[in-house]
Amino acid sequence: MSLIFINSINNFKSNKNKIFFRDLKKSINGKDCLQFIGRIIFFLKKNKIKNISINSNNSIYFPLWYIAADYLCNNVYILNPEIKKKVLKQIVKQNNIEYVVEKTDEVVGYPNVDDFLSNKFEKIVLDDRSDILFTSGTTDVPKGVVINESTFNHVAKILIKKFKQSEEDVELLSMPFYHSFGLTRLRCVLLANSSSVILDGLKQFPDAYKLSQNIKITGLSLVPSGIDVIKNLLRKKTSEFTKNIRYFEIGSSALNNDLRIWLKENFTKTLILHHYGTTEASRSFLRERGIKDDFNSPDNWIGEPIEGCSYKININSKDKNKSNGELILKGKNIFSRYLEESLNKKKRLGNYFKTGDICSIENHKVLLIGRNDNQFNIGGFKVQAELIEQIIEEIHQVKSCVCFRSDDKLLGDQINCTVELIKNEKIETFNRNMKEKFIDAPQHYKPKKIYFQKVKLTSSGKKIRNINIK
Repeated sequence: MSLIFINSINNFKSNKNKIFFRDLKKSINGKDCLQFIGRIIFFLKKNKIKNISINSNNSIYFPLWYIAADYLCNNVYILNPEIKKKVLKQIVKQNNIEYVVEKTDEVVGYPNVDDFLSNKFEKIVLDDRSDILFTSGTTDVPKGVVINESTFNHVAKILIKKFKQSEEDVELLSMPFYHSFGLTRLRCVLLANSSSVILDGLKQFPDAYKLSQNIKITGLSLVPSGIDVIKNLLRKKTSEFTKNIRYFEIGSSALNNDLRIWLKENFTKTLILHHYGTTEASRSFLRERGIKDDFNSPDNWIGEPIEGCSYKININSKDKNKSNGELILKGKNIFSRYLEESLNKKKRLGNYFKTGDICSIENHKVLLIGRNDNQFNIGGFKVQAELIEQIIEEIHQVKSCVCFRSDDKLLGDQINCTVELIKNEKIETFNRNMKEKFIDAPQHYKPKKIYFQKVKLTSSGKKIRNINIK
C-alpha cells in the first residue's frame, strides 16, 4: 500500500460529490472513483495479479487503474498503445506480466464494493513497488526504465511545493500518460488532491478551450511543440484562456525565442517552470519562463538543479575541447535501473547516470550543447548537429531544422539537413540568406545537402532524426 493510493482514496472518501476527472463528454466524482477502484481491486485480488500493464491512451479511467494497481501490484508497466502486438507479447512474456489493460473504461470485478469502501487506509509503505516506462520504439523492443515509488514521489512533492498546487486546482492533462512527463503530472494531481481535465492529445484542445469558459482551469503541462499548437489555435483568445492559469510546466525540449516572448507577454500571472531531464532523470534542472524568464542568460542554460540532485561534467581526456563533456547525474530523482542489464553497465559511471548530453559550464551555469550521438566527425573535426540547427534556425524564413549524417569517403561524415520553412516563405530567399549566414563559417560547418520538408517530432516534442527523405 502506498502514498498515491492512500492519499487518493481518503480524498475521494472526504469529497464524494467533487468532480475529480473530466474529459470532453463526461465527468466522475469521488463516489464514482471509489466504486470503480473497488471493482478493479476485487478483480485484481480474485485473479492474484501482481504485475500489470496499462497499455492505453489517456482517459478519465486511466488514473483509477493506476491507483488500484498502486494498492496491490508490485510493478506497473506503462506502455504506448501503438506498440506492435508482437513487441507487446515479448515484453509481457519477458516480465511475467499477468494482465494487460487496453480499455481502461472496461468494467471489471464484483459490483458490491461496500466492504472495500469501509476500510481505513492509513499504513504507508514507501518503495513498495515500481513503475516501468518504455522510452522509445513501436517496432523494436524499447528500453524499459524502472522507477521506484520513492523516486517519483520525491519529484512530485518538489513540483507540488514549487507550484503551490492544491485541491483547488484543476489541471489540463494532455501529455500521454505513457510518457514520464504526462505520468508525473498525473501523480502531482493525485498527491495534491487536485482535479483534472484529461485530453487524448491536443487535437481536442478547441473543445477544451470551450470547456474552460465554464470550468476554471488553473494548471497546464505542455512540451514546446504543444505550446506552438495552442498559440496558433488561440490567437486573439489567448488572454481569455490564460487569465486563470496559476502554474505551467514545460517539457524538456528547446524553447525558441518567439515562444519565450509569447509566454512572457501572455502568462503574466503564471509561474512557469521549464524542466530538463530524461525519463531516467526526471526534472533534474528547472528554469523559470514567462514573466520571470531571464533573457540575459544563454538560451541553452538548463536551469538550477532540483533538491537532491547533483551533477558533474565528465570530460574525455582524449577530447581536444576540454570545456565540453557528458553531463552525469546522481540523486533522489534518478531511476533505479533498466530492464536490460547491458544498458545498466553502459549508462552508469559509479553512482552516476550518464545522460548522453554534451554540456559545458560557464559562470556556474550548465549549458546544453547537444547529444553525444548527434556528433559528426568531419575530416577529424567534431561538429554538433544541434549547433548547426541553431545557426540555420536563426534565419528568418526557417521554422525548424534537423541535421543528420551520411557517409563520405574522404571526410568520414557528411552533414545534410531538412529545413521546414515558415508558410509562404520562398526557397530562393532562404538560399541567399543561408549563403550569407555561413559565409565566414568553417567549411566543416556547412551542410552538403538541404531538403525542404516538414520536420517531424515525437509526441514529447523532440525532433525525429531517423530521416526519410522524399
